[in-house]
Amino acid sequence: MKRGFEEGSGTLLRFLVVLSMVLVGGFALAASSDARAATDYDAEELEFLDLINAYRAGNGAGPLILSDDLAVAAEHHNRDMGTYNFFAHDTVQSSYYPVGSEPWDRMAAEGYSYETAKGENLAAGYETAEEVIAAWKASPSHNAAMLDPEYRVIGISRLNVPGSESGWYWSTGFGAYEDPSSHEPGEPPAAEETTGVEQETERPAWNGIQNGGFVGREFWEESARDGAKLILRGQFVRLGGYNNGFDEVRQRVSLRDGAVLEYGMKVSSPRNGDADDRLRVRLTDEQGETVAVLRRYSGEDKTDGWVRQRVELPVGKKNLASRDDLYLSFVVRTDGRAKTFFFLDNVSVTR
Repeated sequence: MKRGFEEGSGTLLRFLVVLSMVLVGGFALAASSDARAATDYDAEELEFLDLINAYRAGNGAGPLILSDDLAVAAEHHNRDMGTYNFFAHDTVQSSYYPVGSEPWDRMAAEGYSYETAKGENLAAGYETAEEVIAAWKASPSHNAAMLDPEYRVIGISRLNVPGSESGWYWSTGFGAYEDPSSHEPGEPPAAEETTGVEQETERPAWNGIQNGGFVGREFWEESARDGAKLILRGQFVRLGGYNNGFDEVRQRVSLRDGAVLEYGMKVSSPRNGDADDRLRVRLTDEQGETVAVLRRYSGEDKTDGWVRQRVELPVGKKNLASRDDLYLSFVVRTDGRAKTFFFLDNVSVTR
């Protein structure tokens, strides 16, 4: 049910909407897709977690922990609602999901595809955690979702979309299964996923790349047209996956004669793949100008899981060993058709 009301003169129109679903049966653990959007929770989102857990404790329900996968689905839906000016559980228009996607479809797309109880609360026009939880308490259906004792995890997203109809958007996704991305605030996920790319058993004497395993964001620069984080859960990089995208991760690199670049990659694209969704692996200068293109891939280069790539770098041919302004760059451009994802992990430059 959708409720709209104005509070005071000149204030934003505020909305609330709730939807719940229960699937009966055992947990069917499906393969998860890798979360893309930011799961760095802001102060109001963490305040909401404290408030809802205190409220649940006072009503005999157990605490909720954070699910990054549910948070990604919530953030993407918030961004879509603000960008395309709609307010509904079903996707009306999106940069991430097919039109008509229900909350469970979005959750599954981000990895929460378990056969378990799920729910979603939405609100628009509320800036703070205290405001939105007070509004949801006053709505019987929203209140029931917040106090449902079956739920174990929550995905929380609060997003401001400038120029949108309501300004601030809140989405919370609930689930009864503690998925591998779930964790307490400030702690890593309960069980890290593996990319399937084998780690080196011996550390090379020299490596021109630092933090090639993407354990956090240290040493890497990342930029995305949609503002999303590209280095996910301290494990890997996810590029693309949305319309008309431009994503890049890069790091300053030192090169020596005979240097070899290696990296794990995975390409996921619907149907036969989109040739116009492209990844370029390149060397650039500090301003981002291309010095050398090392490899090109497209959505047609779909892989069956993770594969290891090896590129002999043209160090001697281009006199690159003497340069101190070089960056290794992975850059993706996507068009407005099929959504291709490019995944990266375990990057090294050795000899």
